[in-house]
Amino acid sequence: LDATHLGLMWQRARARLPFPIQLSQFNLLGSHDVSRIRTALNNDLAHLKLAITALFTYIGVPCIYYGDEVGLEGDNDPDCRRTFPWNESDWNEGLLNHYKKLILLRKTSNALQEGGFLSLYATGDVYAYARILKHQSVITVLNRGEATTVNLLVWKTGNRKSFTSYFDGQEIQVIDDGLELTIPAKSSLVLVST
Repeated sequence: LDATHLGLMWQRARARLPFPIQLSQFNLLGSHDVSRIRTALNNDLAHLKLAITALFTYIGVPCIYYGDEVGLEGDNDPDCRRTFPWNESDWNEGLLNHYKKLILLRKTSNALQEGGFLSLYATGDVYAYARILKHQSVITVLNRGEATTVNLLVWKTGNRKSFTSYFDGQEIQVIDDGLELTIPAKSSLVLVST
């Protein structure tokens, strides 16, 4: 499934639901009925972080199946119902910190809680979208492939000045209503309007 088809699939799903329902839809990456997301992705933590980023920045309510936040593995039912690993040395700290950062952003961003959705870019392995509420906007860029550079026209987000990269704090200036972004392989960017 390339970015174009992902965008069309998400667009069709949103089109079937009134906006208030979109905001309250229950989004998850795993449950007690399917294999754990880490297992389904063959322990590819880079792709797992991409999925988590999408979960927390997409429209709807992100939900976490217990243990996913620390990297619990498990195949199809009943293996996906393993007990929680209470020994913290068994936790994947990098994964847990990624969840914590995105939870904090979700809790503090009105654009992610109530904002509309705007697709900005969908080509090959890169998909970018914005969540917009009044003059606030959060842009998410997902790259499941090799490192690449993309140009995003962001004037529709209402922000024509600058964004801050949420994960590293770097300020990125809007030039000619756009952003030129270099995205490392298998990574995501989350940009918050300033």
